[in-house]
Amino acid sequence: MPVNDAPVLSGVEPGALLYTENDAATVVSATITVSDVDTTTDANLNSATVTIGSGLMSGDVLAYSGSDAGVVSAYAASTGVLSLSGSVTAAAWQTALRAVTYSSTSEDPTGTQSAADRVVSFVISDGDASSAAVTRTVSVAPVNDAAVLANVEADTPVSY
Repeated sequence: MPVNDAPVLSGVEPGALLYTENDAATVVSATITVSDVDTTTDANLNSATVTIGSGLMSGDVLAYSGSDAGVVSAYAASTGVLSLSGSVTAAAWQTALRAVTYSSTSEDPTGTQSAADRVVSFVISDGDASSAAVTRTVSVAPVNDAAVLANVEADTPVSY
């Protein structure tokens, strides 16, 4: 009976991804690679998860911005897990994982007005075995927004 080898993820950038409050959605890893030596017995991989494993804050968003119709995604904001599914080739999965973005919708993305890190992990599965996780740190920098004064009454003439 043949042994099923787990797929392998590698090639994630070693340095942190720098993200500043109000930046556009930013690709987490443009260099991640996907391989699976079992492609002769099963040409396709079936699913992947991308998770904010530590540092998750309200407003954090992981999204799949790719266009492969064979890959479907769903993000659970409460857990920081982006689930991807679809039976596509390792090459298609590599393209899909390179299209995963991080953003924050929060006007206080760290809660401390100091930079804070998120650790994002990637795992992929062939349906029988999952890869070891690979990670990339996202360093989030808040912006100290100027205070806004609102609902001020307009000048009205005073009569005596």
